[in-house]
Amino acid sequence: MRCSCGGKAKFKRVSPKCVLTTVGEMRVARRYDACGDCGLSQTPLDTWTGIGSRMASEHARRVIVVAGSTWSFEQASAKLLELCRMRVSNDTIRAECDEEGERAGRCARSEKAPAEKLAKAAGELEFSSDGMKINTTAAGRRCVWAEMRLGVLDKRESAEGVGPEKWADRVLPKPTARLARRGWHGAAGVVRLAWCGWRGARSHLAG
Repeated sequence: MRCSCGGKAKFKRVSPKCVLTTVGEMRVARRYDACGDCGLSQTPLDTWTGIGSRMASEHARRVIVVAGSTWSFEQASAKLLELCRMRVSNDTIRAECDEEGERAGRCARSEKAPAEKLAKAAGELEFSSDGMKINTTAAGRRCVWAEMRLGVLDKRESAEGVGPEKWADRVLPKPTARLARRGWHGAAGVVRLAWCGWRGARSHLAG
């Protein structure tokens, strides 16, 4: 096999790896190659499957992240065992969610399509924001209160104005486009702050 340095990587041994999948743990025998010129080693199967240095398959990671985004990490661990027979620790679920969150944040910051869609949509701009306090815990540290906020930027067609007495029964036109911004503020400062499409934000919210 060709190495990235231009040399030839030769077979050295079979290197087994335990991989978590949605049908249980699987022990996979992988070819382990090493380059005699630069000393770089590689396992082609890890690259081909997209697992890399991870211990979970791509589909298993998706299931873990969905569970970790829906319930607390402790509850997600119990749900995954009950529903999928997947034994995943709280720390693993947290690590997978953090990694996926960072990837989604980078994508949201570099993606221009949501902003372009908002700019082209018909209607007037409107902004709304709400938040709540959440009691959080961290290993070896006391409980701290953190603030989670959501800001929503809408484009909506204008409607006829009404008095306060009709606000409860009023039905506004549906937004033609929407962007959301999630913010998480705690003792350690802002952990995450990123623009994203409304679908992406809604997938992390209940209701």
